[in-house]
Amino acid sequence: MVSNLTAAKLHLFITSDFKGAWDSIAANKNTRIGRGNFMFGRQAMNLLEFAARLCSGDVTGKALTAFSRELKKIEPKYFTALPSPCPAPSDFILPHDGNADGNLLLWALFDLMRHGLAHQYQQIIATLTDGKRFYIQLTGAEIGRSLSTVRRKQRPDVHLAYFVDSDGDIGLKVLPDILFIDFEKAIKKSGLLASQISFNHLSRPRTHSRFRSGASGPYYNFNSASLQRSLASAGHRRL
Repeated sequence: MVSNLTAAKLHLFITSDFKGAWDSIAANKNTRIGRGNFMFGRQAMNLLEFAARLCSGDVTGKALTAFSRELKKIEPKYFTALPSPCPAPSDFILPHDGNADGNLLLWALFDLMRHGLAHQYQQIIATLTDGKRFYIQLTGAEIGRSLSTVRRKQRPDVHLAYFVDSDGDIGLKVLPDILFIDFEKAIKKSGLLASQISFNHLSRPRTHSRFRSGASGPYYNFNSASLQRSLASAGHRRL
């Protein structure tokens, strides 16, 4: 019988995929291959979303407070206050230091990176009130830059450094490996996986406000027999 994965298993899959892919690419000396800049940026944000969704299963709010506290110890710049809020997730809350209004750098990173990379495989470019742009520049698994090597070296000061280009647009340099290591460390230090919090998995169909109370609307409105008939009649092989 099919069932959702446990929080521990989800964490294992996210982290092992990142580590395996990163180290494999870093060990490849072929200068013509892609270095996974966008792929690893998206995967690091998957880990952040996993942690935030896991925290949402704790009605006391203590899990999110602990995770936020540990992440801020690792890198306070994630909690840099921006001049105004950016879009925030609707079904979970990202780490914050008491300010949950959405005007934190980490929330902007999640919005521009996670949504942009997941939906169009490019970071979203934000247009500011003066017409200038704000954007994220991602690095990748350069030759010889294994995660073990990264962990041994001094923390690079270029992570979260900003620059202004010739057009006056502002870029923020983000290192996905450092991002990933920081999130993984904060999850461990805060004890999220040991807390036995129930992970709120996504499901379908879901109740939609446009339809009557308790109704899921027209989506997935079929039974198992009709689904099998559709697959079989279209020539799908039954294993």
